[in-house]
Amino acid sequence: MDSDNKKTPRKQILISLIVAVLILGGITLAAFPYLQSFYYDIIDPPPAVEEVFDDNDEVTDEDTEVTDEDTETEPTEVVDNTNNGNSSSSRKQSTTTASTYLGQGTLPQGSTGVLEIPKLGLKLNVLYGITDGVLKQGIGFYPQSDDPSTGNVCIAGHRNAYGCPFWHLDKLTPGDSIVLYCNNQTYKYNVSLNYITDDRDWSIIEPTDKPALTLTTCDPKIRPADGKYNRLVIRAYLK
Repeated sequence: MDSDNKKTPRKQILISLIVAVLILGGITLAAFPYLQSFYYDIIDPPPAVEEVFDDNDEVTDEDTEVTDEDTETEPTEVVDNTNNGNSSSSRKQSTTTASTYLGQGTLPQGSTGVLEIPKLGLKLNVLYGITDGVLKQGIGFYPQSDDPSTGNVCIAGHRNAYGCPFWHLDKLTPGDSIVLYCNNQTYKYNVSLNYITDDRDWSIIEPTDKPALTLTTCDPKIRPADGKYNRLVIRAYLK
């Protein structure tokens, strides 16, 4: 009888410990995205200035080749005018899809450049293409980009991987300056729009009525539970 009485408190203690561990684990899981965001924003933010690649760095044909599989995963334009409080834009429904706009733009194939965003202290080498091989090295021109002097030049980059080049892109607001150095020319832009869109709408790479620069990256910063990202889009126009 005494033996049974001694076992009961032990079982209760063990059960209490298991319950406490499970509760603590649940709280940690729920808070992890916020803790990670706090860590990267406050304690150890990603470097604001990325190193520009040397001229000797080579981009292979494999890196710049664009296939349907590669481009199907890339983002584009306005489905939802949720705008992070930075700007507003008219809502529109686009019928553009990957299958209807996968052509080659007027930007010469293999073009490279340098993107500079003074507000973010950012200076990045821009390679050609949006394949994994290119975006692991930095940021890249969409092959559908037009020449910066005449049309819409589009650039994609990672938000939370491979150096997080576009981690702070959401901080841009209308009127901020962006500079693109491309093909021995300098192009200066003013930000016009900052908004979120669905990752399957391809209207963002359509030609524009006036010279524009379009930057895209994933949103939110922290991977969603279902793994489905939207896209953050910055649209700027040539001064």
